[in-house]
Amino acid sequence: MTTSDDIEMRALFDAVPVSVRVEDLSGIKRRIDALGIADPGEFSHYLDRHPDFIAACAGEIRVVDVNASALELHGFATREAFIDTVTQNFTEKHLRAIRGGIEAIHAGKTLLEFESTITRNDGTSRIVMVRWTVPPGNEATYARTLLTSTDITDLRRAEEMLRHSQKLEAIGQIAGGVAHDFNNLLAVIHGNAELLDTHDGPITELTASIRRATRRGAELTQRLLAFSGRQPLRPRAIDLAGLVDSMTALLSRTLGSAITVETRIDPDVRPILADPGQVESALLNLALNARDAMAIGGRLVISAGNVGADRAGEGRQGQAYLSITDSGTGMSAEVRERAFEPFFTTKEIGKGSGLGLSMVYGFARQSGGSVEIDSDEGRGTTVTIYLPCGETPAEAVEDAATSLPPRGDNQM
Repeated sequence: MTTSDDIEMRALFDAVPVSVRVEDLSGIKRRIDALGIADPGEFSHYLDRHPDFIAACAGEIRVVDVNASALELHGFATREAFIDTVTQNFTEKHLRAIRGGIEAIHAGKTLLEFESTITRNDGTSRIVMVRWTVPPGNEATYARTLLTSTDITDLRRAEEMLRHSQKLEAIGQIAGGVAHDFNNLLAVIHGNAELLDTHDGPITELTASIRRATRRGAELTQRLLAFSGRQPLRPRAIDLAGLVDSMTALLSRTLGSAITVETRIDPDVRPILADPGQVESALLNLALNARDAMAIGGRLVISAGNVGADRAGEGRQGQAYLSITDSGTGMSAEVRERAFEPFFTTKEIGKGSGLGLSMVYGFARQSGGSVEIDSDEGRGTTVTIYLPCGETPAEAVEDAATSLPPRGDNQM
C-alpha cells in the first residue's frame, strides 16, 4: 500500500536536479567474499587474469530505482525502459569502470568519484562526473548504493576550446616575433641588392634572383603577421552581399567547370566592418582549399547572413557570418584540431604552405571576429567566418584605423 509519505518521498526524489540511480550491488560483494582474497594487490592480479569474473560481476548489478533527472540525462521515457536497458550490452569501456567499482568494494570503500562518458538512448554521447556512495547501514552488504551523475559536457568543451585558443595565441606570438625579425633581415638583403644593381656587369643577374627571393620571403612574413594579428588593417563598412556577388564569377573560373558554385545570401545581411582586401583574400583562400578537397569535382556553397539567436553564443551578437561549404573529403578530428596552426598542411610537399587557414584565423580575430570549422571525414567541410557589423562611413573608419598605434612591421 502506498502511503502519503511514500508519495512525498517519490516527489522529492524526482525533484532532485541531479541524475540519481539506486543500485543493489550485494551480488558483487558476495562474489568477492567467496574468493577469499584479502590482499588488494593479489586481488588486482586475479582480476587481470580473470576478465570473466568482471563480466560476471557486471551481471550482478541490479538497478533498483532512478529519478526523473536520470531519465532525462540518459534519454529514456520510463523507469522500466531505463532499468531494462542500462545493464545490458556492456562495452569494454563500461567493464573498465565496473572493475574500478569491484576494487572499491573489495577495499571496503563507500565513496568513489570518476569521470565517464555515457551513450544516451538516442545514440549521442555526454560526459558526466559520477559520484558513487554507499548509504549508512549498507557498508557490509552494498545492498544499496547511490550513483549520481552530473553532465559536464559543455564544461569540458569550453575548457578544450580555451586550451586550443591559448595554444594558437602562443603560436601567434612566436610567429609574429619571428616574422618581425625575419622581415627586418629581408629588408637589409633587399636594400643591398638594390645598391648592387647600380653597378654594371653580370652581378645584376644575381641581384635580380636575390630580390625575387626577398619578395617571396616578404609574402611569407605577411602571412605570419596575418596569423599573429599584427598586420596593418584598413577596415570599412562592406556590403557583404555585393562582395560575394563580385567574387562569384572569379571563383567559378578559378575553381574550374567540375565544381559548381552556389550562393545563399540573406538579402537583409548587414554591412560588416572589416578590411575588404582581407575578406576577399580569405574567401579566395577558403575556396582554393575547398577545391583541393574536391579532386573529382563537387559543389561549393557560399552563404552569408546575420548571426541569429541560434548562433549568438560566444560574443557573436551583432555579427554577420560568411560560410564556405564544400562536398569534399572532409577532415578528421586530428586535422580539425590543428587546421589553424601555421605551416600545418595535409598536402604534399610543395603543394601548399599551410598558411591559408592560419591567415583567415588571424584576420578574423584581429577584426574582432572568429572562425569555426564543421567537418568530418567523408561529409565535406564548412568554414564560417564571423565578423562584426558596422554602419560607420568608410572614410571615418579608415581615419580611425590609421590613427591607431601601428601593429604591423615594415612590409616589402
